[in-house]
Amino acid sequence: IKLAEEFSKADTVIVMAPYWDMSFPSALKIFFEHISVCGVTFKYEKDGTPKGLCKANKAVYITTAGGYIGDFNYGYDYTKGLFNFLGIDDVYFLSAEGLDIIGNNTDEILSNAKKEAEILSEKF
Repeated sequence: IKLAEEFSKADTVIVMAPYWDMSFPSALKIFFEHISVCGVTFKYEKDGTPKGLCKANKAVYITTAGGYIGDFNYGYDYTKGLFNFLGIDDVYFLSAEGLDIIGNNTDEILSNAKKEAEILSEKF
């Protein structure tokens, strides 16, 4: 319950996780399970519809990938869906991809991701 209470009071949420098996590490899934507590981060209305109770209205999901994510961005999709359920409406995505591909300039990829993060930070 303590994690859920802390999460529900956060002004902004930043999730950083590597891209693993088209998603994120299982430890993050466990964290998500610990913060998903009825009556703390969400509730059900009398008609059965869910209502998010989290204070934050913005979140960002940041990931790195050795290859390219493309249409297999299930970690972000899951996180965005969960956060929307918890009442966080604006969920953004930021990534540095192609880091393990021979010939790619990793310094340039990371520099571009940093620039994107700086631009995104203005929305927070």
